[in-house]
Amino acid sequence: MVIDNMNFYYQSQLFYATNFYLVSVQTNLQFMGQTALVYHRHSSTNLQMKWNENKKKPSSSSSSSSSPMAAIHQ
Repeated sequence: MVIDNMNFYYQSQLFYATNFYLVSVQTNLQFMGQTALVYHRHSSTNLQMKWNENKKKPSSSSSSSSSPMAAIHQ
């Protein structure tokens, strides 16, 4: 009976530790995702502005197919 109780105790401790680890990883990933999203928005607007400036120039050697979003996702 004592062995069973100890077994159950260790299993529950392991369960709580795993849950805590998973929750902390999840919140870290959410935080990283939000940070990346903000940075992505910021950089994409900057690229969009540069791209619009380049399009205004008559002698633009850049191809029209290269969109500013494609430059980010490489």
